[in-house]
Formats: sequence, structure tokens, C-alpha cells
Amino acid sequence: MGKQPSRPMIRIAESLHCHIPGVRASAQRWLVGDDIDRLAGEKHLQHLVTSQVANGADFLDVNVDNFFTMEGIGYDGARQVLAHILDLIAEHGGGVPPCVDSSDPSMLEFGLRHYHEKLGGERTPLVNSVTVNRLEALEMRQDLRFAVVGMLLEKAGDDAATGFTDIADASVYHETAKQIFEAARAAGFEAGDVFFDPTVGPLGADMVGYTKRTFEGIKMIRDDADMAGSHVVLGLSNCSDGLPRRLAINRAYLRVAMEYGVDAAICDVGQISGKDLVDGKILKLIRKIATGESMDALTLLVDYAQSQRRAPKAASRQTEFDDPFGRALADPDGDPVFMLELAPAEGGLDEIFAIAEEVRDEDYIFTITDTPGGNRTPGPDTLAVEVARISGRQPIMNLSCKSDDRNALIRRALALYHQGLHHFFAISGDYTNGGRPVFDLDAVSLSLALDTLRRGLNFPDLMPRPGGALEHLQIGAAVSPFKYSEADTWGQYLKVWKKRKAGANYLITQLGYDVAKFQELKMWMTRAGIGDMPVFPMVYFLTPQFLKVLNKVHVAGAVIPDELKKKYQGKLGPKDELKALRGMNFSEVADFHRKQSVRRAALQCHILLDGLKFRGIDLAGITQLDDARAVRDELASLSGRNWLESWEEFRDADGDRPMDFAPIEDAFYLFEHADNGLLREDSPIVSGNRSGYEPIDPKLKKLHARYFEEGKGLNGILKWMVGGCEDGAKLRWATQLEQATKSSKLGCEMCGDCRIPDLAYMCPEPTSGCAKRLLNGPCAGAALDGGCEVIPERRCYWGRVIEATLADGQMDGLFALQPPKDPTLAHTSSWRNDVEGRCPETLDLGKPPAEALPPR
Repeated sequence: MGKQPSRPMIRIAESLHCHIPGVRASAQRWLVGDDIDRLAGEKHLQHLVTSQVANGADFLDVNVDNFFTMEGIGYDGARQVLAHILDLIAEHGGGVPPCVDSSDPSMLEFGLRHYHEKLGGERTPLVNSVTVNRLEALEMRQDLRFAVVGMLLEKAGDDAATGFTDIADASVYHETAKQIFEAARAAGFEAGDVFFDPTVGPLGADMVGYTKRTFEGIKMIRDDADMAGSHVVLGLSNCSDGLPRRLAINRAYLRVAMEYGVDAAICDVGQISGKDLVDGKILKLIRKIATGESMDALTLLVDYAQSQRRAPKAASRQTEFDDPFGRALADPDGDPVFMLELAPAEGGLDEIFAIAEEVRDEDYIFTITDTPGGNRTPGPDTLAVEVARISGRQPIMNLSCKSDDRNALIRRALALYHQGLHHFFAISGDYTNGGRPVFDLDAVSLSLALDTLRRGLNFPDLMPRPGGALEHLQIGAAVSPFKYSEADTWGQYLKVWKKRKAGANYLITQLGYDVAKFQELKMWMTRAGIGDMPVFPMVYFLTPQFLKVLNKVHVAGAVIPDELKKKYQGKLGPKDELKALRGMNFSEVADFHRKQSVRRAALQCHILLDGLKFRGIDLAGITQLDDARAVRDELASLSGRNWLESWEEFRDADGDRPMDFAPIEDAFYLFEHADNGLLREDSPIVSGNRSGYEPIDPKLKKLHARYFEEGKGLNGILKWMVGGCEDGAKLRWATQLEQATKSSKLGCEMCGDCRIPDLAYMCPEPTSGCAKRLLNGPCAGAALDGGCEVIPERRCYWGRVIEATLADGQMDGLFALQPPKDPTLAHTSSWRNDVEGRCPETLDLGKPPAEALPPR
């Protein structure tokens, strides 16, 4: 022994075997998961097919037996998985045949018939397996072509499989092989269609020399001229079980096995070829065991295992904090949740820590903002960990896309999660003041990125991640129902749908006071079928001081009606109240305003909790904890009161008429109003005045259809134009033509990953599109007149896109989730990238039911 044989190695890839946890998880995702799970499962299974074929697989082993006893799946589900994997092999396997692997003969026949009869497979698949006592599967050879694996771990006449240690003599392997070979030949198999598997046992359990006997049995089979042309196969996954450096052991084991005559291996063909360099010490160890030079194989293996370095035990640290918010999300009927929003500010951290200490015995949940307004403030990550440590509970961490790319955001989330913080609030974020804004992701794609971590997937390719699933991770998202044009309103609900489908667990609204708009959000979500998603409306503790700040600093997305401002400024109210106010001194005025702020916040909470049934309240604008306590005390005093009475008090202007909460004339609401100023629950969705909407450019639609629809029009010419080598003159000319055509018409920036067909043929890049590069819907920062948050004189990009699709009656297409752009494609031809399939594909996560869509 010791000479490498010339016999070519037959590689049977086991990476589609569902006993492997990652493969089983992906197959289960595809079978019973939601849209994202199904897509992720499909992509991983397809990758396993293509990668094993690329690494030289001769067969692709498929085993679904683990699903037989799995609740909710069983045999029917296992057949679906088997058929689907065989479909993937036929489509993406480059002609490599499958190895249908099962302990159930009916599953073997199902797989063979699916491959030959439904898929028209022309190659010879492999069946794994038969035994000397169960040879019925050989009869299928009469009408189905296949090769067969004969397991040698049974003795003729035995009712049960023989154990690894039960075969006392190598001749038993040889005799069993002869009986299987003769039966196969009689059934019409060629010698080369017969494989013998003596079954490898773990080296670490070799106490009675069965490894030596197995190799001797293999040599006896090889020396038998009557079985010339047959093959001997070993499954390598068992041999290194329980030992360190498994890959090195597998490679060495295969090298030794090939010296004895093994010419086929069931293995991960990307890691094992039979020709890899192997560790000489491990090779010597296995040869000693195989030849019996040392009868005490266990001693050799123990010495080997103990010689391997082990990492020291990590120091313990606190990574678990109480999670009352997680419990609240799991209990839709529980007590209302009260959040306190903490906004980090330089010089104000001690106050935040003091509040965290003071409420240890109260039930507030902290939300920690991430540089609102785009200003430079202390980062929230370290602050969040400290607040958790002081308060003893998990806060909600804001993650903003404005300053970090996808890698940085995921790194932050991973670091915080592994420090015991599981709640993240995914937002696009305000445009930065100074520095270069990033916006690599938007709130929707960030939600999806976090959700992939929770599912155990990488982002954005949706392949399994080595770190596994972050199962306790929870994702929040923002919404602003305070939009008063039809397009801007639909922009917010479009994103709510996408955020929910991308994995968001709950919503927090932005700053606003229009109760009808709060009601509108709840009504639309119910009609869209996502009414079970918890929503926490923001109740901002409004004061005259904050109104003065608003006069100097623009807060994107904040909507405070003019009449409400006058209320807080002492300019609107009953005449006797205003008269009394004018006679007060400074201290009395301050006390009056504080009581008014507390009362109005409590009234709003009462309406939202008792009337509209929101899950809790996000108390914002609180600088003194006593203010929050006062609001809750006042709210408690309203217990038992009809919430409609609170609504009438809340909207009273001067004792004679109600306030107008709409900040502009002809404000758009999605539903018709009732007489009491709220919305009619039975109202259908209404449409706005669309006479001024610019429809999608028909010339661009026609041009795209002629060149980009596969196999139609001028699609062949386009493929010729962008074909050839990367630096060829033809491609350079085509790229220059693309840039000239799209730059003049659309303001193209040559991102290489064009999305205009999905976005009303309007480029989303900042030159003419969205200043934040948002691909899945608008931010909440657009002005009431529709102007962009960043460039006020320009109409919001998403407002234009939605107006165009509403004018064409084609808004349904906007509900698809746009993945982030591929930065490696920048400054290349998107025409070529599209033709070659390099651009990321949109995710179709469905759309709301018809009663939740805009009327045409």
C-alpha cells in the first residue's frame, strides 16, 4: 500500500443531503416559508447545485428522508422537496445526473420517474441504495435506467442492519458484495453501474479494528476478477465525526482508501478531491489504523485529539437585560406601552443617565434617536448599552441610513445584539448637515437586512450566514400619516406595506396631531390585511418653547396645524380664558401653559388608546420625567370617560367651533369624513384630483419594450451592441450611446444598475431624482407643498413617480421591493448588466388586496 492508484475518482456531491442542517433548513424554507424564506431557500439550493458542479461533481446526491417524520411536512412534503431539487439539478446542473438517496424504495422510484419521465433526463442517475436483503429496487431497471449503490452493512438473511462492530471478518464484505453484484447483473445492470458502499464508521470509535477490516474487504472486492468494472464508494462525513481538524482527516482518509481501491466518494466535492495535499502526520495515523500496526487505535486517536490546540474559555460578561417591550409585542391584548424618546445631545448625557436611573421601577421603554435633524450629536450605540445597564431593561435603538453603508449598519446591529440589545428602529434618517450623506440603504432595505439576520441569512444575497439566526431581534419602522396630497399619502402607505413584508414588527408614527390621519392609518392597515401590526403613535409634548424652536429650525416631516400653534401661544381659545391669560404674571402663564400641555397630551393619548385602539404611546419632547408622569396621571383621570368627549375637547378651538387640523386647503384624506370630524369607517378609498399629474412617458415605455423584452423587437440588436469583451470598441460605443441618451433625458449618473422601468421611467439618482437615493418610497421629510426635504424648490421625486403611476393606473408595480444597488456596477453599462443578468432582481412580496389599493 502507499502508491496512488490511477483509477479516476467519481465524486458524488453530498451537499444536497437534507441530514445536513443548513441544507435541511433551506429546503424547509422553500417548502413552508414566506416569500423571503422561499426565495432564500431557492437561492441556496441552486447555489449548492451550481457550486458542486463547478467543483467537478459527477453526481449530485439528494436525500430528503429527514422530512418523513417532520410535523407538517411528512412524505408528501418530502416528495415536493425532492422533485424541486431534481428540477434545479436539471435546470442548473449542466447535465450532471442526480443520485437519488433514500431508505424508502417508493421515494427512490418517485425520484427516478421524476428525473426520467417529467424532466426527460438523458444521463444515468444513481440510486442509493439497496442491501443484500432488500433488492426490490433493482427491478425498476426494467423500464428506468440507473446505476445502483449496494450497502454492505448487512448479512444475507439478517432482518436488521449489522452494526459497524458486528462484522468480524473482511470476507463478509466480499461475500455480500458478490451477492448484490450477481443480482444486479441478473437485473440488467452493467458492471460499471454497480457501486459498493462498505459504510465508513467514525475513527474515534474504532475500538475493535473495523476500519482495518473495512479496508481489507475493499481490497478483496477489488481483487475479485468477477466483479471487475464495478466501483467502491465511501461516504466520508462519518470518518472524522467527533475529532478536530475534520477536513484534514477526511482528505487523509480518502487518500488511504484510494490506495485500497476506492474510486468514488460521497463528499463535499469543493473540499475533497482525493489529490489534495494532506497532513503527513494524519496520513501516517490513518495508515497505522488501516494496517493494524497498532492494535490500540483509540489510544492513537486520543493522543491526536489532545495534541490539538483549543481556544481558552471566554470571560463572562452581562449580555442579558430584561425585555418588557419584547413581551408587549408578543401580547397584543396587554397593557398599553409607554415609550420615552431620548435624544442624545452633547452635554446632555448625564440627564439621560439620570432619567434611566430614576425610572428603574417604572414601566417606560426608552427609544434612543440617531442624530435627528442630521446634526452631529453623540452616537447612540454606547449610550444604548449604558442606558440598558442603568435601567436594567432593553431600549429601542434607532439605526439611520444617513451616515453608514450596509456593512456598517449590519456591524452595528451585530455588535449591539451580542451585547444584549435586540430592538432596532430602522429609519432612512434626515439629510446630514456637513459631511457626505450615504443612504446606501433605505428604511425598507434596512428592515430587510435586519430581518435576514433574524432568519440566519446574509444580506443582500439571502444565503445562510455562518453566525446563524438572531432569533430575538425585533424591528421597528416609522410612518408619517400626516401627508395631505394623494401621491404623498400613498407614498407612506406604500412603504408601510413594504416595511411589513420586509420584516418590520411594529410602527412608530412621526410628529403630528391630526387625529383623522391617525385613524386613516389604522383603517388602511386593516383593509390591507396588516391590522395586527402594532402601531405606537407619537404624542409630542408640545410647549410654546418648542414652537419658538420651530420658527428657527426646520424639523423635516413635523406637521403642526396653525390653529393648534395659536392654542399653545395663547392666541386661540374661549374669550374668558384669553382675557384671564392676559392678566397673569410670568409664573402664572408658565403654569397655565404646562397644564395645557399636560392636558392636551393626555387627551390625545386617551383618544388614541381608548378610541382608536393603538398598542401604546411614544411620548416625545419630554425633558423632565415629571412631565411624563403628569401626562399619565392626567390620562388616568380620564378613565371611564367616553373617548369621543375627549375628542370634542381636544378639537375645540374657542368654545364655539372645532379646530381645523388640516394644515392646507383641499387636504387629501384617504376616506370620507363623518360629521364629527373623524373618518367614516364604511367609506371606500377615494381618489384625488389627478388632472395635473404627468403620466409615464409613453416614448420611454415603447423604447424599453422594443429593446429589453426578451426575444422581441430589437432585443437581439441590443445584445449584439453590448456583447463582446469588456474593453472592446463595440461596448465602449454602446456605453457612450447609453450615457448620452439617458443623461439628456433622465439625468443619468451611470450607476450601472438602472431601475427606471420599475420607477415610472424616472431616474432615482440625486441629479434629477431623490436626494437620498431612496428606492422603495419617499421619506417623511417632504414639505406640505410636495417640495423635497433637501431641495425644497424641486418636487419630491417619489411624489412625481406615484403621480405618474396613478395617472396610468399602474401603481401596483411599485409594491415590489427594490434591493439596494450593486456598487460594483457603478460607471458601467446598465444595458450590458441587464442583458447579462448582473443587476439585483426585485423581490415580489405581493400587494395589498384590491380594497386597499388606489381606485383607478
